[in-house]
This record gives sequence, C-alpha cells and structure tokens, in this order.
Amino acid sequence: EMSTLPVKAIHLASSACIDLAAIELNSTVKESYSNLEFFNLSSETVKAPELKLRVYLMGFAGELAKPFEDKKAHKKGFVLFLLEEVTEIVNGNSSLDNFYSKHHFFMKYYGDYAPEGMSGCGVWAFEKKIYSPIWHVEPKLVGIQSAYYDSAELLKGEKLDNLFKLLDNV
Repeated sequence: EMSTLPVKAIHLASSACIDLAAIELNSTVKESYSNLEFFNLSSETVKAPELKLRVYLMGFAGELAKPFEDKKAHKKGFVLFLLEEVTEIVNGNSSLDNFYSKHHFFMKYYGDYAPEGMSGCGVWAFEKKIYSPIWHVEPKLVGIQSAYYDSAELLKGEKLDNLFKLLDNV
C-alpha cells in the first residue's frame, strides 16, 4: 500500500563538502505508523570507521525499482526492493573529487550492482553479543553512504560526527 510519511522539515548540512540531510517527521509518525521500528541513535549505537572493518550497506538502489499502477485505485508508484551489500573499509585515493578525509571514508565497491539510489543508506557493522546461551547481533551505525567512484572501485561514506552536528541543529 502506498503512503507518505508526514514530513515536517528537511535540514541540510551546513557545508557543501558534507553530503547529508535530515528529514524531520511530524511527532504523530510513531502513533500513525506503529509498525515502524526506529533505531536509537546514540554514542553507544555507533562505531567509528576502521580500516578492514566489514560493513553492510542496506538501501533501495534505483536500478531495482519497478513501476506499478493500480488502475482501480488510480495510483501509480514504484515497488522498491532492499539491496544489501557486504564490503569493507579500505584506503583509497584521497585526491578523488569531493573527498575530504576529515569528513569521509572509503569502502570497496565490487561493481556487481549500480549504487545509484543507495546514497543515504546506512553503513552498518554487526557485533555479536552473548549475554546468555542465546546470542544476537547488535547493529552499530558506522556512517552514511553518499557517493561512488566507479573507476576507482570505491564507495564514499560520510562520518557520523557530521550527522550528529546536523541533528544537534534540528
């Protein structure tokens, strides 16, 4: 079923070299969409990007979206499919366009998918936690994927300190 989330405002990063935005939702979103689960972003739920860290990207790549039309309800839209990619943080050519080591990090891009539409997806690390005989994974947000360099086979991630600065101003 198609629906739209109640957007209150869109906040952009204050620097042109930081490719981040925050979409602020109306306070009614939690009551209206009780089936949504929100990630509790805090210093305990994040992890700094480290070389060779295995990371997971999850987003809705545009190449996978399929148009659909419900003629009876007079609605058109797209069906989105979740794309998951496993990669790792690597060194790269820091002279690439719009890369600033203070704000960004590189991940290996394997080229088996076109990452258009993945920009803005979370870069995650999963830590195994064992509190009892049953173990589980605890997601840690490492960054936000923001671009790719096809010829260099690299993805670019935004560091989270920029995200926290952006959210502090919301």
